[in-house]
Amino acid sequence: MPLNIWIDCDPGIDDAFALAMAAASRDKLRICGISTVGGNQTCRKVTENALRLSSFLGLADVPVVKGAEGPILGDVKPADDVHGDTGLGNCRLPDGGKELESENAVLYMGRSIEN
Repeated sequence: MPLNIWIDCDPGIDDAFALAMAAASRDKLRICGISTVGGNQTCRKVTENALRLSSFLGLADVPVVKGAEGPILGDVKPADDVHGDTGLGNCRLPDGGKELESENAVLYMGRSIEN
């Protein structure tokens, strides 16, 4: 039986790799959702990355929800020098047409976990 997981991330290069590993392990993992938070890039950019990555990686059935604009403690520190302008280095993924869930990330996670 697959392990249920939720991925909360700020998709830059490192989290793109983690999402790819999770997508390749769907026989062992049931990815219940992906939420984003501003960190290595702005929340807008990492949320767009999560949508594009999930489409690219075949995770069309996995919901993506926008989370907090930044961490609980500290500030968002865009790392353009490491993660590039988009957060994914020089990679430009196509728009897969995936839609962002409109509900608040915390409420969406809670409802998903209850089911």
